Amino acid sequence: MKKLEQFFGKRVFGKGSPRSPAFRGATLDEMKRSGHTGRSMIEMLGVLAIIGVLSVAALAGLTYAMNKHRANTIYNDVHLLALHVMDTGKDTVPADFYPDSGRTYSLDTTTYADGFVVKVADVSEKVCDRIMEVNDPSIEKIYVGSEETTTCSGTQTMGFMFLYDGALASGGSGTDPDPVDPCEGIIPSTDCSIASDETDSNGCVTVQKITCTGDTYCSVNTCEPCPAAETCEGESCCALTGPNDVCGRPTKEIGTISVLIDSALNENGCCYHPGTTQESCSLYPITPETCTPTCDGTCQSDGSCRPNCETGSTYNETAGKCCEDLTAASCQMLTSAASGVCPALANVADGTACTTTEGTDGTCQSGVCEATVTASCDEGTTVTGLNNSHEYCMSNGTMTWSNAFTWCEARGRHLASMEEMCPGWDGEVGDEKCSNLVGASSESHCSWSATPFDSIKAFYVVLSTGNVGSTINAMPTYYAFCW
Repeated sequence: MKKLEQFFGKRVFGKGSPRSPAFRGATLDEMKRSGHTGRSMIEMLGVLAIIGVLSVAALAGLTYAMNKHRANTIYNDVHLLALHVMDTGKDTVPADFYPDSGRTYSLDTTTYADGFVVKVADVSEKVCDRIMEVNDPSIEKIYVGSEETTTCSGTQTMGFMFLYDGALASGGSGTDPDPVDPCEGIIPSTDCSIASDETDSNGCVTVQKITCTGDTYCSVNTCEPCPAAETCEGESCCALTGPNDVCGRPTKEIGTISVLIDSALNENGCCYHPGTTQESCSLYPITPETCTPTCDGTCQSDGSCRPNCETGSTYNETAGKCCEDLTAASCQMLTSAASGVCPALANVADGTACTTTEGTDGTCQSGVCEATVTASCDEGTTVTGLNNSHEYCMSNGTMTWSNAFTWCEARGRHLASMEEMCPGWDGEVGDEKCSNLVGASSESHCSWSATPFDSIKAFYVVLSTGNVGSTINAMPTYYAFCW
């Protein structure tokens, strides 16, 4: 027994183990002097604190990703419903529409005369924020609750407006505004030897039966004119040999009808005529020898091979190829074709006077006739650039980046780019990067720039210091700065 105690006390627990016989009845100081060590409570609490911080960060990232996924799913459902309206002209959600997001959708076709709204109910504030981060050019407007609100707050219904110039039928009925004709583009061939028209599985006529009249006859698959005779409208070809021999009927002697023979391909892959002819004046004239063209297009009478142009393009003789059919607008001109080069549209000089499609006076800007608008700065403050002396218009209130565009356009201006705000800007953020606006305002007004930083952020300038920074463009905290 004593040997076992020695074994367990020294071998198993070791010399420094508090469970060994050597520590029985020992004080704490004696145990410390013996070399025994352990983890303190403070160390353990520190480890738990680190684990807690990492867990919170991971949970925040996971929550953001889940809300982003929910936002993308709502976008997909909204686009599916919009395509349904535009393709069918129906103004109600179809019964077989099962949204991936699991939310309730509805259509509003009365609020806007030039479009419709897809509404989705019960969108949480966090998912709404993720939706507002996406800049989708196919959607004209996104609002929350009412059409005047674009700020996410609580769980609300969101509206997605799409432009649409078609007619919507009430009650869910409607017709396809652009039905597909299965027979479009099918050009039937003709044949006089078949009993009736031949059609394909769609009922489209592929071979059309033709009936030859009394002065023509069926030759292979077309009606050919009868060989000319003295009794055929005064033409002279073959001499009649009997009283019933009229207009190509038997019997005629060989006369002077010349039949050209195609016999070979030229370098363009088209048949050419060596000049050899044969003569016939019978009911069934001599069939010309033929060759099969190999040009990838249409052989012309001069032996050239012209490519078959696609819809919307025409063969241009000068360019020597198919060129797109272009129509010049009021602020564009059509250049001349050259060998191998098709005509193209070129913009006239910016500032050229023009007339808009509405019939109002305008000015050409990048090939577009923009109506002449007198710029104003109502509900704003004029700020003068220190280097370029340009008078900018800054809004009196803060707003989001997208709303800043609209605010400037309503005053006949546009949201200034970084190059317009800060001539010679080096493209970087930092202190006094915009010398043109250093001290332009005594207050630290931050003004949006039209230049995006990425898909989510945009640049801004602090007017008092000229500092350049970037931030999330959906934040309604900066001022519009118009050029």
